Amino acid sequence: MTESTEAAIVEQTLRDWYHAIQVKDFQTAADRLTEEFLIVENTELLDKQQLLAHFDKAGELGSQSAELTEFKTRIHADIAWTTLHNHEVWHPADGGEPKDVKFIETVVLMKRDGSWLIDRYHATRLDMDSA
Repeated sequence: MTESTEAAIVEQTLRDWYHAIQVKDFQTAADRLTEEFLIVENTELLDKQQLLAHFDKAGELGSQSAELTEFKTRIHADIAWTTLHNHEVWHPADGGEPKDVKFIETVVLMKRDGSWLIDRYHATRLDMDSA
C-alpha cells in the first residue's frame, strides 16, 4: 500500500471518529481510541474514560459537527501523525444559536490489528480571544 493511500485511511479514521461523536455513537468513538489514549485540549488533559464521560454529559446538551481540512500526514511503520484544521459547530439541544469553534490539532495514531487507532490528540483553539 502506498503512503498516500495509507495517509487517506488515517485521515478517514479521524473523520469517522468525529462522525461517531456527531451522531452520539460513543461506543464507536471509544473503539477508535487506544487504551492509553490522552487528549490535550488547551489547558485540559483527559484520558479515554474521562473523554467518554465528557461525551456522555455533552451529548445531553447538544451535538457537534466537525469539518477537518488541511491534513499534513506522515507515517512511519505502525505510527502515523497528522496536523490539521478542525472547524467545529456546537448545536445546542435547546435550539439555541450554534457556536463555531476552530482548532489546529495534531493527532498520533497507532496501527493495531490492521486498524488505525487514535493514541494522542492535541487541540488548540484558534479563536480563544473571542471565546
